[in-house]
Amino acid sequence: MDFKNLNIADFARYILSGINFILFAIILPIIYLQPDTIKDLLAGNSFLSLSVLGIVIGYLLDILKVYQLTPRFKSNRQKFMKKVSEILDVPNEEVSSYFSLTTKLSNRFGNYDLERRRSEWVLALHTAITLILAIVVWCSIIAYEVWFKVFSTRSIIPIVAGVISLLLSIRLFNIADGERKKLNQDFLIFLQKNKKEIVNSWKLKLPKGDAQ
Repeated sequence: MDFKNLNIADFARYILSGINFILFAIILPIIYLQPDTIKDLLAGNSFLSLSVLGIVIGYLLDILKVYQLTPRFKSNRQKFMKKVSEILDVPNEEVSSYFSLTTKLSNRFGNYDLERRRSEWVLALHTAITLILAIVVWCSIIAYEVWFKVFSTRSIIPIVAGVISLLLSIRLFNIADGERKKLNQDFLIFLQKNKKEIVNSWKLKLPKGDAQ
């Protein structure tokens, strides 16, 4: 990742995804189990270490394409890529390359925000999956307290946290699905209006003085 040229899309997709993972799946459960550790977590060195860890986790989530684990993602992607193939009249195996190229061209020649908008729904899906993992963590804490008979009125906290995590994850899945559909439609319109330029963008353009 090039931090010198970091933009909003990179920040949302890589850094915020990791920070959300650290917060919801690690820090909040730790604070519940050990309330006194909050001071240590907010200390300079610890905070810096958590920030770096968040970036690493966010980058790892993207490399592993965790967002593709969501329901119907593969089938929806195949339908979308088929439409791209039909509009540009290119083989299916080349669609991914044209998809990446079109995203770059849209940012270079116009304020379409295709890359930023895609990063936002990816962030939403990463966060939703993180919240699902957080639910597992909270349920494990509840099971531990019940098993060792330390369940008390304070144990309502992980129950509420688990319910809130579930509701938020469902909401984020729905938001991401809606935003992805709107972005795909805009992307296809961009392809239709700029088909010739996109297909010819793979050709090398020599400086005028070097042309023969």
